[in-house]
Amino acid sequence: MNSNGNNGATITVDTGFGANVKLHDYTGHSGDVQTDGNGRVTITIPKNTDGRGYVGYSREGIAGPFEVVGQDVTQDYEGAQDLDIKPADNTTFVQVSRVFVAAGRPIKGALRFDTTKWTDATTITLELDDPSGAKLASGDFVRNTPQGQSISATAGPTGFYTFRIRSANTPTENAKPSYKLSVTYRAPQVLDPGQ
Repeated sequence: MNSNGNNGATITVDTGFGANVKLHDYTGHSGDVQTDGNGRVTITIPKNTDGRGYVGYSREGIAGPFEVVGQDVTQDYEGAQDLDIKPADNTTFVQVSRVFVAAGRPIKGALRFDTTKWTDATTITLELDDPSGAKLASGDFVRNTPQGQSISATAGPTGFYTFRIRSANTPTENAKPSYKLSVTYRAPQVLDPGQ
C-alpha cells in the first residue's frame, strides 16, 4: 500500500513463493514481476490516485472466484481505575466495548474479575445490548463464580453490539473492581457503520 498521492514507491521484499517464480498483480495497478534466486521481488506500488495506491501479487495463472472464509476473533478488554476503560462501578453501567457483528453470528463475553474482599452480597452484572440498545443477554457474577464464565447470544441484524458492566454491594476496599472481558464474535465481510 502507498498513501502518497504524488509518487509511486519501489521496494524489494522477501516472499514465500521461492526462487524464480513469476508473479501477477491481480489488482491491475502494476506490472508482473519475477522473484530472484533468493525468493525476493522488487515491486512498484503506484501513487495513491483515486484509492489505487496498492498492489496484490500471487502466482500467475489464478483464475475464477475464490471462497472467502470468515473467522471468529477474540478481543480482550480490561477495565481498571488507571485505564481508559473504567472498572465496574456500583452506581452506573460502564461501557466496556462495542463490536461490529455479522447478522446471525454468536457473540460471547467471558469475564474475569477481582473478588478481593467481596462478601456474599457482592455482584457484577455483565450485559450485552443489541444495536437498538435492547438487552440481548445478561449475567450476574458472584465471588464463587468460576473465572472466565461467559454470557452469550446470537446477533440479530448486523451492527454494533455493546457490552456493559456494573457492580453492586462492593466492599469499601474494592468499591470498583477491575476486570478482563474477552469478547468472541465474527464481523461481516464489509464494514458498513451506517447500518
